Amino acid sequence: MSELSGAAWVAQFPTSRSLDDLSPGFKASVNDFIGAVKAAGGKVNIAATYRPPERAYLSERRWADIEKMIRRAIADFEPRLLPGSVVVKPMRQGQGDATYNILQFEISAMLHMEPYPVEFTVQSAVDLETNRISILRS
Repeated sequence: MSELSGAAWVAQFPTSRSLDDLSPGFKASVNDFIGAVKAAGGKVNIAATYRPPERAYLSERRWADIEKMIRRAIADFEPRLLPGSVVVKPMRQGQGDATYNILQFEISAMLHMEPYPVEFTVQSAVDLETNRISILRS
């Protein structure tokens, strides 16, 4: 079962600040660069060296951009969802290769019905390599 992303997700899959997590060839280049910066009197502060695959897709595309595209598609193709009620949240994937490069998200909104709107929630996934979309749960 997937869960919504957030602080617990980042804590479970933390970003590394260690140069030891870099591939050997790249690590050597980074060490050379850091040495050159320090030799020139510069200061080095490493904020991040590695983002785990479970969170990697967000490094290629900002979540705000993805959310905007999802909201635009909803507005264009699903007029029954009340625009002011739409909430789009990223979800944490399961572990392993089967979920690598798959963006999972949840959409919640109010569905226009008479006499009163009805709450609607769906969980979906997009494979970022094949562009296939699947419904996980509604």
